[in-house]
Amino acid sequence: MPPYNSTDAIAAGSLFQNSNKGPNPTQMTVHRIIYCPGTDMTYKGQVLSTTESTRLQILPKAKTPSLADQVAKPEKILYIKHGKGFLHDHSSGMTLEGYFQNNQVIGHALQTLYDPSGRHIVAQYEGSFVLEETYIRHGKGKYTWQTTNDVYSGDFYMGMMQGVGTFLWGTGDRYEGPFKNGLMHGPKGKKFIQATGDIFEGSFRKGRIHGWGTKTFGNGDIFCGMYSRDLRQGFGRYSWSNGDTYSGKWVDGSITGRGVKSLVLQSQRRNSFSVDDTNANTDLMLGQGDTYECYSGEWIHGVPQGSGIKHYARGDYHLGQYLNGNRHGYGVYTWCNG
Repeated sequence: MPPYNSTDAIAAGSLFQNSNKGPNPTQMTVHRIIYCPGTDMTYKGQVLSTTESTRLQILPKAKTPSLADQVAKPEKILYIKHGKGFLHDHSSGMTLEGYFQNNQVIGHALQTLYDPSGRHIVAQYEGSFVLEETYIRHGKGKYTWQTTNDVYSGDFYMGMMQGVGTFLWGTGDRYEGPFKNGLMHGPKGKKFIQATGDIFEGSFRKGRIHGWGTKTFGNGDIFCGMYSRDLRQGFGRYSWSNGDTYSGKWVDGSITGRGVKSLVLQSQRRNSFSVDDTNANTDLMLGQGDTYECYSGEWIHGVPQGSGIKHYARGDYHLGQYLNGNRHGYGVYTWCNG
């Protein structure tokens, strides 16, 4: 949409070019309905009226025309949006209501967007604008999606969410932090998931969790470490609410690589480790808070696989190879009694 400036709306409905004289000083504010030439937009509200005179050169047979050969055209009235007004784009159905000063929106204005039928509102924006080729959301504002009840409040840059803001989904999920190009992006973001009660605080990239962060789950579990595209990736520490912990490598969200997992008894819980403990006192009961099993070694998809060492509560330990969580291949088992 072309810019709407002081030459956009003329009482006669046409533009004058080849002007040798600029607009005369503005006259009193009036209230009019004007049409924006070259667009499908109308404006209803307060305007400033100006006048503009032109001289159109008519070249006779002589090479150098005299002043008598120039025809002075009458002054024409121009209108500039100035004051409270209502702008309507008939092609898209968009409306813009607010205060104008020399065609610029000043302060906050209300923009309403409609579906193709023009009967149903799909979104509304209330905030600041900048006039480029059209009125663009820029600065502080609030954008509401009517169909999903999503709401964004914060910074806009050239029509996009950019800067710092808060996005509230209709489902109750919430994000607070930096945005770039309309997406969650940057450090120190915080996202809350309504359905599970999970809270993540850390870095985002292009709308996804990416980089270092801490996620606190609704059930009390906590993970602190690296993420890539919403998945745990690289080094991280996972603490279960029952006291169990794992520190080590992650790949695509699963425990894969070298790491250490320790199990802690809670309320007389029995051994729940995946490794086969046939000869390692599997039914041992300990007091609350006692560590009764620890495995340090290689993992694949959350299961011990490869070389590792496993310590048992009474002092026994096994050093050797594991396959699918079970001792497999070469290994040395040492009992605490020697």
